[in-house]
Amino acid sequence: MDDIGFTGELAKEEDQILQGAEVAQVLFYARKVPHLAIVRGPGLLPMWYRPKELADELGVEMMFVRNWLRRGLAFRKDGQGHIWIDGSEAARWIETHRRSSSGGPLPDGWAYCMRCRVRVEIVRPVRMVSAKHLVLSGICPRCGGKVYRGARNGPPRELPSNPIVS
Repeated sequence: MDDIGFTGELAKEEDQILQGAEVAQVLFYARKVPHLAIVRGPGLLPMWYRPKELADELGVEMMFVRNWLRRGLAFRKDGQGHIWIDGSEAARWIETHRRSSSGGPLPDGWAYCMRCRVRVEIVRPVRMVSAKHLVLSGICPRCGGKVYRGARNGPPRELPSNPIVS
């Protein structure tokens, strides 16, 4: 294995592959590491994998591995130009690049915009009751769409310290 490759080397080669793909599909693959890869990543052996072998081992589509290579997953090319990825390095890369699905509880006055897929501060919040539930609604500052969030009426109730079980 001769030289170590990084994102710039693959750009031209991968651009040809990605020309036919839809932009939305490419953005989906760029967004996060799939759960199956997060679960199977620590089990990768310390050996060299071809990109297709790595995708099969992790149970993900090949497009994910291609995108990870563009985003900085280290690899080597042999004398024939074949790409090889170290399993231990791939496991470390997946662990550092995975995003947790939750960033913790939302602060007061914030909601999750389903259209933008991000947390936003609610613009012009309005409290309303909907089927016995208190709802905070407002406008997303990024896209202008409606955002909703469940709200509480007053401080949260505390559970008894020693509940009676019958």
